[in-house]
Amino acid sequence: FNLKKASGNTTGLQNTVPVTEYSSLKTYYQEIFSRIDYFHFNSSVSKDVYENNLGFKVSGRVLTITDSLIKEHPLKNRKINTNKIKVAYIGPNLDYKGFGDYVKLSNEMDQRYFEFHTFGYVPNKKLENIVQHGRYKTSQLRDVYSDIDVLIVPSKWKETFGLVVLEALYNSTSVFVSQNVGAKDLLDNWYVYNSLSDLKLKLSEFKRVSFSSMDFKTIDMHVNELLDLYRTLSGSEN
Repeated sequence: FNLKKASGNTTGLQNTVPVTEYSSLKTYYQEIFSRIDYFHFNSSVSKDVYENNLGFKVSGRVLTITDSLIKEHPLKNRKINTNKIKVAYIGPNLDYKGFGDYVKLSNEMDQRYFEFHTFGYVPNKKLENIVQHGRYKTSQLRDVYSDIDVLIVPSKWKETFGLVVLEALYNSTSVFVSQNVGAKDLLDNWYVYNSLSDLKLKLSEFKRVSFSSMDFKTIDMHVNELLDLYRTLSGSEN
């Protein structure tokens, strides 16, 4: 590829790849992937992205992934004692992650009934109607979730499968996600929103729920899923 330094910038690079070269590269990758017999997708979003870019349907199966910290039963560590619904965002303060939409949401919801919190980045400015907690350690994860009711994952870019949704559910926290989030496969359709106005409506109807009866996939279960998949494809029973 032919990369040139951006004008007036001694450190930045500007991509000057001709469209014809990009088209050739895309064709090259399509040819490679056409030789694969079977795909394991970690979400329906992954499957859709691959098929849309390849231009053809592929043989494969969607198997959601998990985390080694997940056990079979959810954690029961709720300590919320307020009438307000505590709504949280966890992640970087970047627009492609939907941070701007979350800030807008906090300004448009009734503060008498909702509190808005953020975690996962170093605050660099004051945000009206939002409590910014900054970064946290993995050891503090349970404490973070024990004090919030609902997590919003508002990604604008397509994400194959973010473990933050799984972590929230495991810690008895409800989650609303955009259509772009692969982990939406874990949720009832009601928790997947199409627009900010759709999310606002759903939040206004939100009721605290219990996840005590929800089944969670452990890492051992996921390994067995994959082994069964390989055995099926190879025609082996052992």
